[in-house]
Amino acid sequence: MRLLSGLLGLGTIALFLEGCGLSKVLGLEPPGGKPAIMRFIVVTEEGDFYKIQYSLQDKDLNFTAAEGKLDIYFEDYDSGKVLHKLTFKVRRRDFKKYITMMGTEIWAHVILIRKSDVPDWGNRWVRVRLVFTTEDGSQLEGKGLLL
Repeated sequence: MRLLSGLLGLGTIALFLEGCGLSKVLGLEPPGGKPAIMRFIVVTEEGDFYKIQYSLQDKDLNFTAAEGKLDIYFEDYDSGKVLHKLTFKVRRRDFKKYITMMGTEIWAHVILIRKSDVPDWGNRWVRVRLVFTTEDGSQLEGKGLLL
């Protein structure tokens, strides 16, 4: 019960901060700007999940966030054949602030995909190709490797 009340309390605080505009002042609101490139693609295995992280940047290399659609293609590394495809709706608020191991602050979107939701590809090397389509139809693409 304490955990539930604590979570409700945090949710209330978050809504209050957002309603007052304090989330922007505190640096909790994703930056705006027209995305021009996709960078910092990281694909890892985390227990029963695949964790996929990517960032969007504008033409001046400032981090940004956008509404859109993300297609994730799991491809055979050698042949390029698509083994599986997933599609996600992405909102600006899905981008969060992270600190890298080098201490650099970045904005990124992280997706966890349950391993049981994708086919088992055995020992083959799999490339993960991301295609982000913005609301205005612009497409940004990036690749990562899943060993």
